[in-house]
Amino acid sequence: MNRRFSEQSQAELYSNIEEWKRLQQKAKEFGHQSEVEIFEQKIQVALSYMVDPANFKTGLEYDVKGNAESVFQLEYINGVFAWGILRHRQTNQKTKKALPLALLIEQ
Repeated sequence: MNRRFSEQSQAELYSNIEEWKRLQQKAKEFGHQSEVEIFEQKIQVALSYMVDPANFKTGLEYDVKGNAESVFQLEYINGVFAWGILRHRQTNQKTKKALPLALLIEQ
């Protein structure tokens, strides 16, 4: 039976992440893009459990890992997810989003 991420130690989380990376690589080799993306999401959520939410401040903007075109303005944190506004740098288009904390990079 799988345990929730919140119930796992950092060692268990790292072990799962390594396994998902291995499976993700195999999915890439077979061209299964949807599986690649699912494993990436699992990895980012698991990594978020190893991030201290106190390191993030509401109202500040953060860069987003893997998304150089946008910045994320943090409104609040719920568990390991940051909720706020994702703003495109060039078009200024804004979208309300929830992102795993592990995707936020301090500017």
